[in-house]
Amino acid sequence: MNRSSEKNSAKIMYFLSIVLGAIVLFSADSFPEASRPYVTIGGFALLMLGLYKSTTTWVRENPNPKSEQDSFVVYENDESVKEDE
Repeated sequence: MNRSSEKNSAKIMYFLSIVLGAIVLFSADSFPEASRPYVTIGGFALLMLGLYKSTTTWVRENPNPKSEQDSFVVYENDESVKEDE
């Protein structure tokens, strides 16, 4: 298995966990009253895990080129900052 197919299979697994978590979360009312909180928590956890893993994968694959330049902190000895005089 090459690296590209491993990434694609991971993306598919994250997407399926999002969909499955949403289905379980929205169908929690059909479960018995005693187990409904556990089903809701499980669905929510599965949904959040899928969202977390998919966003970390997306950020790793698509880095922001401006992330180092978007700082609001300006140092006195920073020559790249031009002062308006």
